[in-house]
Amino acid sequence: MKTKFALLAAVLLAAAGLRAGEKPQPTTITNTEAKKWVEEAEAAVKQGDLEESFKCYGKAAKLEDSLPLHRRLAHFYFDTAEKTKNDNWAEFQASVERWNKAKDGAMEDRRSLFTGKYKKFNPENRTYVDATTKHQKILDVIEICFPLYDKAMEGFNAIMRLSPHNSDFDAAGHMPLCLASKGEVMMRMRTRQLLNAFLMGYKPSNDAEKALYKRCQDILDKWNR
Repeated sequence: MKTKFALLAAVLLAAAGLRAGEKPQPTTITNTEAKKWVEEAEAAVKQGDLEESFKCYGKAAKLEDSLPLHRRLAHFYFDTAEKTKNDNWAEFQASVERWNKAKDGAMEDRRSLFTGKYKKFNPENRTYVDATTKHQKILDVIEICFPLYDKAMEGFNAIMRLSPHNSDFDAAGHMPLCLASKGEVMMRMRTRQLLNAFLMGYKPSNDAEKALYKRCQDILDKWNR
């Protein structure tokens, strides 16, 4: 009978991703004060104050360094960055096209006694100045995403640190997405390493995990073409 109970316990522990002696991780933020700071962090982002939000995150984490806390804010920052980028990406691409066209149009004809007719860039060209002003506005919106992805990355790293065996499907899959979504060429090698580690080390078990796994696979496949 004891053997049967021992086998059952082993099966249940394995299903929960635990080893003998390990305690199940909490699923909610238990510290009331920490939860208040988490809510303040979220509210600050909605008000456009990222610096204040990140300070609130730090205060919350000092009170409760837990998986639920880091997971909630990591996803909040990641999801906010994704929505901001997706909502404004088409306008950003159109703005880039308009700005490049205006820049080309700012190359105006000049004439010299020595060299004859030539082109010279006029930074005060009205169309170019207007296009630059409008482009800077949409660029400022897109650039808000970068610190959000960075903070999300920090949260997912904390999840990996706190997880049993330093293994967590959700965090491991989102970490390379944080880097890839910023589009920084200098981080491409590190992003590849994280993508390969995730795709080789984890297998999806539900629809949400399959979607995350596919997104990571699609990025790697695109880079390998």
